Amino acid sequence: MRQQVVIGFCILFVVWLVNFPLDRKVRALRKSAKKLAPTSKLKTLSITDQLAQRQKWNLTEIQFRLLQLTQILIWSGGALGILNLYPQTRIIPFLLIASLRIPFRIGMIVFIVYFLVRLTYFLIAKISAAAIDTQSSDLKVNQRGKLRINTTTRILRSTVTIIWVGVGILAAFWINGVNLAPLLTGAGIFGLGLSLASQNLIKDAINGFIIIWDDRYAVGDVVDIGTVGGLVENINLRITQLRDAEGRLITIPNSAVEIVSNRSSQWSRADLIIPVAYQTDIDCALEVIEQVAQALTEDCQWSDRIWEFPQVLGVDQFSDRGILIRVWIKTEPLQQWDVAREFRRRVKIAFDRAGIPIPIPQQQILFDQKKALNKINNIEQN
Repeated sequence: MRQQVVIGFCILFVVWLVNFPLDRKVRALRKSAKKLAPTSKLKTLSITDQLAQRQKWNLTEIQFRLLQLTQILIWSGGALGILNLYPQTRIIPFLLIASLRIPFRIGMIVFIVYFLVRLTYFLIAKISAAAIDTQSSDLKVNQRGKLRINTTTRILRSTVTIIWVGVGILAAFWINGVNLAPLLTGAGIFGLGLSLASQNLIKDAINGFIIIWDDRYAVGDVVDIGTVGGLVENINLRITQLRDAEGRLITIPNSAVEIVSNRSSQWSRADLIIPVAYQTDIDCALEVIEQVAQALTEDCQWSDRIWEFPQVLGVDQFSDRGILIRVWIKTEPLQQWDVAREFRRRVKIAFDRAGIPIPIPQQQILFDQKKALNKINNIEQN
């Protein structure tokens, strides 16, 4: 008995000794995983930085879970070894193994599926990062390619998760002795019936694939779909989600996506209408606007966002607001609104210096005095 007690304490000491460095490593990996986990701040990073952070996060999660599993196996093995030393407790390991055989197998399948999902996420992020590195150095092409790769990456992650979970469920049934042939046959019949009853889902998936293949839009684009519009926050084979200017999340089935207006594909344009009063010297106003355009394009803070020199198209129309001058500015995608605001601000300052008024809507009423007096006289005579 003394010898068994000594051996038990030795086993416990060895388990603790082996587990001590593992525990420190697990704590460090847990902290790293929390720091690298996706948050709302991740969306503010560039696509390349997002993919790099996802690679680190998935790799850290894999290491963290493997070390956790190693700890569990070490402590479980040590506990079973200690219980097996004494005749009074030798039955306990056999009872535990017999009763926990099925849960243990299912738990191992769950861990393997989780490991494969994380490993696949890591590979997807790595391949996507490599694909971005091979993009053209042209900023116009490169930006669009990054958006498309980012969208494809999101869809691949969701698709891979569904596939691995399905494989894991089948593996859990098979490893516990369930015949898969009737199960697969039943699943096939059920899937056929479900497909007939859910034709809209099939249309959504087909149209979602076509949207991605044709590159109609991607995550990060600003689009108008039907009567709604906003920033594309999420897209998969079933739905597209937009965030409008008021912060509302709009969910659209892909089968309902027909006509799309993409405001940020390849490049964008700021379409400006600048009103001036009718009594203004129009040539002077056009010259001031040209000077503002020249100053804006030479400003280092704005030159990267403006891809071509602004086009001052001239007098566009006459209206109740005055003479309308149209200006086009070709910009980096999604920068047209910022550029337009800055251009309007500079135009207002330049007009004030040049003494050019910006008119308000007005109407001119013509009054015929003789006809009015005759009507008054007729009324008084009657």
